[in-house]
Amino acid sequence: MADVTGISNWIIKLEDDNRHPGAAENIGDGAGITRIGITSRWHAADVSPEYFTTMPNDQAYQIARNFYVAKYCLPLHVLSIDSTELAASLVSFAVNDTMKEAVEELQGVLAMPVDGVLGPNTLAELNSKDGSITAKLFRAAWAGFYYRDVALHPEKTSFLAGWLRRAALIYPATL
Repeated sequence: MADVTGISNWIIKLEDDNRHPGAAENIGDGAGITRIGITSRWHAADVSPEYFTTMPNDQAYQIARNFYVAKYCLPLHVLSIDSTELAASLVSFAVNDTMKEAVEELQGVLAMPVDGVLGPNTLAELNSKDGSITAKLFRAAWAGFYYRDVALHPEKTSFLAGWLRRAALIYPATL
């Protein structure tokens, strides 16, 4: 069983601004105000308005931990994945893009039918493999996804280097 607490804490480290821990800012990516990776455009309904304005950091970090567990770890069945390394990469990709894209890339690595749903067949297949090897293959597929995305959307080129650094990370390493 993958370490949900460790993964959510890792995601917070990846998503937080190391220069200004806990800061809320508009980073110019079209997602509005972002704090610890949670954006006002996509997740305003998931946190209180104070999260983006006046909430103390210690409280914001706890909200972020709960958010990443509820919105990513649980829907991705992290507790049913044997390899924490693989589960962490899957969650990180989902946070950085979408759960559907992350699961589709994983299913491609597993040579399974690609439907973007992490169901019992996908879980059984991924747990039947060596988690470290599958995680390595998944990170390579994740990087390939970003290259394809930038080829289709050249305006995203400025994000590519950071995305590739993130895709290459092996849990629990940080940027």
